[in-house]
Amino acid sequence: MKLLKHVFISALLALTFTATAQKNNIETAKISLRDGDLKDAKKYIDLAAANEETKNNPKMWYTRGDVYFAIALDTTLTGQALRLFEPEPSYRSLESYINCLKTGDEKFSKAALNQIAGEAGKVLGIAPLVYNDGLIAQQKQNDGKDPNGYATAIRYFELILTAFPYDKTNKIKAANTDLSENTVTKNTGKIAYFKKDWPLVTKYIGKLASENFLDADVYITLSKAFQEQGDTATAIKYVGQGRDLLPENQDLITEELVLYSLTHQGDKLVEKLSKAIDADPSNAKYYYYRANTYEGLFKNDPKRVDYLDKAEADYKKSLELEPNDADVNIMLGIMYFNKAVPVINERENTDNVKQKKKFDDLNNQANALLNIALKYYETSNTLKADDIETLTYIKLCYAQLKNEEKVMELTKRINELKAIQK
Repeated sequence: MKLLKHVFISALLALTFTATAQKNNIETAKISLRDGDLKDAKKYIDLAAANEETKNNPKMWYTRGDVYFAIALDTTLTGQALRLFEPEPSYRSLESYINCLKTGDEKFSKAALNQIAGEAGKVLGIAPLVYNDGLIAQQKQNDGKDPNGYATAIRYFELILTAFPYDKTNKIKAANTDLSENTVTKNTGKIAYFKKDWPLVTKYIGKLASENFLDADVYITLSKAFQEQGDTATAIKYVGQGRDLLPENQDLITEELVLYSLTHQGDKLVEKLSKAIDADPSNAKYYYYRANTYEGLFKNDPKRVDYLDKAEADYKKSLELEPNDADVNIMLGIMYFNKAVPVINERENTDNVKQKKKFDDLNNQANALLNIALKYYETSNTLKADDIETLTYIKLCYAQLKNEEKVMELTKRINELKAIQK
């Protein structure tokens, strides 16, 4: 029995010694940090963080937050070397402070807890640095330097979001005016969109939409996310919500028009565009969109030639308001070329000897339409020089006008441009 008693006492002493050693590690880390020895401070606080006895100790988390905060800000060679082994010191620091706030109780100094949540040197000071590191991670993936950059940025931003409930007086935003909770929420959702993580997009951007957040980008991002998932009905719903909240926003108007075009709701789109034109008759894009819509309606119902007349009138009105729009010039050129095609076909089926007058009349009509098309094409080419598609349209016109010299000249130029682009 004495032997067993001694074994029990020895084991108890060993456990007591281990717990004391880990608490000593916290104190040693604090002293090392105070003395400017970041290497030892990191060594001892990491030992304490890894041990079962102290890993949930608020004093350990508090000290760990301070140690990693110092590493994040240290510009000496020592700080740079430590960051090679621990490249996320700002994240570790904020994570530690938040864990301290979660685990702190009456056993831990209330003053320390208040310092973390209420003073710019702790959570409030490190949060902007974590946010900036998240933006850097995002940019690295944008630049092709880190395939996990988006995931890292989301992780950083999500950590910041857990800090806001402790920031009762909005001091995080005071430390960095970009760091409102709504801004971080939106940016987290935006990066989730780039990552094509649709549940996270809905979680963060959807949260803002549920609160009728006044930012057009929120509703456009949600709309595009649902479009990419093949759910155009929900996409239209979110754009409509944004339009109700921000009726004058040009980006939302454009997005709504594009969606109605994609979903072949032409009549409804014409109605909306007509209302938009009534409200803003000097907006060239509205006429352009309505002209496109009329052409789409004509393709679905070729007997409605009045749609083409309306489209032509709208294109011309758009061009009157914005003469240097290359796209409108191209569309008018295509429209007049298409008008010439049936005349050309009838001309080709007419005997130029036996039906000479008819043939000549058709030829004159076709050439007149082709020359109008050519005028618009060449204007577009002047505005958007050496565009292969535009040059190809011009070449087709000259081919129908039987101008072989121009056809050869344009063929050579198009081939030169294709060679350059390779």
